[in-house]
Amino acid sequence: MFGQAFFAWARRHLGALRRLSLQIHVMDADSVRNAIQHQYDHDDFKGESPLYLALGSEGEPIYNLKPAADRLRRAHPLLLGTALHLVEAASFRTVWIRTPHELLSHFAAWYWDGDESTTDQEAKESLADRFGEDEAEIEEFLPSVVWEDFCPAKLGLWTEKKGTRQIRRRPGLSSADLKSIAAQPDGRAKRLCAELIRLQSLLRGHRAKQLFDRCYSANPVYAACGLVWDHTDRVAQMYDDIYEHESQTGEATTFFGFVPFATDAGAMRQQYADWAYGFEVLSCIDRVLCHITTAD
Repeated sequence: MFGQAFFAWARRHLGALRRLSLQIHVMDADSVRNAIQHQYDHDDFKGESPLYLALGSEGEPIYNLKPAADRLRRAHPLLLGTALHLVEAASFRTVWIRTPHELLSHFAAWYWDGDESTTDQEAKESLADRFGEDEAEIEEFLPSVVWEDFCPAKLGLWTEKKGTRQIRRRPGLSSADLKSIAAQPDGRAKRLCAELIRLQSLLRGHRAKQLFDRCYSANPVYAACGLVWDHTDRVAQMYDDIYEHESQTGEATTFFGFVPFATDAGAMRQQYADWAYGFEVLSCIDRVLCHITTAD
């Protein structure tokens, strides 16, 4: 009975999602222990609450950003980058969304000694240890080539100086900038800007850093969605490598984490307020994603 009432409440606040893959579960402590039994730190889960909210994803839908990029750049060169920055910031406070920058970071960890800002010349030295004197293969793994697959300049996410690319720390347009863009005739840009202004406001308007305050993170294998510039062979191979790695470790789950239900009346009111706010943020993220992953 409680579960039915809770799911109805959650659906009312979350609404229908068109881009995010998100499942909501209510689990008891034993069910949580069963879900995390293969994780090396499973003993850290104390199971002190009778019930837990579990958010998860049973599959990661992947969306291309390239089809809408030119349209968004015509509205403003930094509009797409601003949207991605806000989605990533909102993801940190709600559920995991895999971004182009995250895929690039994975690649850098595996091929460039973890340094995504490395230059072509620096990368050649480490790649030579892996590929020997095969210059054609080394060429395919150079930053100037790989960045274009994962984070091309059209995303507006980085700057370059002397061959070194750096992700912008605050690659964004202000609310005033977005309102100015919204005044343009393009109705789609206007609607996207309205959602971005809304998301900016939501991120500023709540005290909690984590809107779903997990007591245990569950090493999820799937994000709520993946955002890629283009689903190229390199990107597909990166996903295959990530999933293969998780399969070999045997510790991944389909849950983002577990949040103990509060039992004190005051704590319950605050918790439900946080969750309602979190669902509102997720709903706004979903609408933003619809705008930036829809072709002309």
